[in-house]
Amino acid sequence: MKRTTIVTIFCVTLVALNLFLIISGLMHKEGRRQRPEAKRDIIIRELHLDQKQISRYDEMIDWHRSEIRRTDERIMDLKRQLYLSLDQVTPNQKSNDSIMNLIGKVQVEVEQIHYDHFRDIKRLCRKDQLPAYSRMAAHIADIFSGPKPPQR
Repeated sequence: MKRTTIVTIFCVTLVALNLFLIISGLMHKEGRRQRPEAKRDIIIRELHLDQKQISRYDEMIDWHRSEIRRTDERIMDLKRQLYLSLDQVTPNQKSNDSIMNLIGKVQVEVEQIHYDHFRDIKRLCRKDQLPAYSRMAAHIADIFSGPKPPQR
């Protein structure tokens, strides 16, 4: 074979491999772009909420988000105070312990806000929806946990 023929075959092979990699990469990304179903929509679907209940539920979501935002801000302020002590030559361990205890107390408030929110959702349900609520309550922690890291 001539040298030009070998180089041509080599170049065509490289171009084909590159095209294959680009196309497979794009297809892989398209599969990842699908967003998981919104948590709000999961609750509405699983409990079969009617329009009036959905309207009330949306108000409850707004309250829940504002309360969580408020407590998250308090936790961040406390963490800033705590981490400022890292700059000190001899950090005050007693003060740091107090700040960490406060962070824990605010985190307990966060969990209470979540619990109250789901208790309020239960109160929103009609009697015929309570069995669906009970089934959903068994996996509420899974539904509302943070996003799972991608598997490798």
